[in-house]
Amino acid sequence: MQPPVDETSDDVQMLFRQVNERVLDLNTDLGSSARIADFVCECRNPECSERLTLSLAEFDAIRRHPNRHVVRSGHVEPAYEHTIDVQNGFSVVERDPTPPFAASQAAA
Repeated sequence: MQPPVDETSDDVQMLFRQVNERVLDLNTDLGSSARIADFVCECRNPECSERLTLSLAEFDAIRRHPNRHVVRSGHVEPAYEHTIDVQNGFSVVERDPTPPFAASQAAA
């Protein structure tokens, strides 16, 4: 049985976050010479392979909020997340605490 799409999308988003955490760690280890890096889009689309260029400080500020993710502009899914900030080429989104399928199940 296939997992529900919403669970799979959540897993993908968390996997992309783990990849970006590793990118941040590797670039931080390089010292002050590394100021910007390419991160992967943390959208819910498992087929997305977009790259986003952010400063290490920008990504670090985003990841301090566990429910916030960096996505390519246009990759926001309003049913699951809302936009916190829009920058040049990327958006910062925050996952809504109750996704639509959970809200509809609770109402049933």
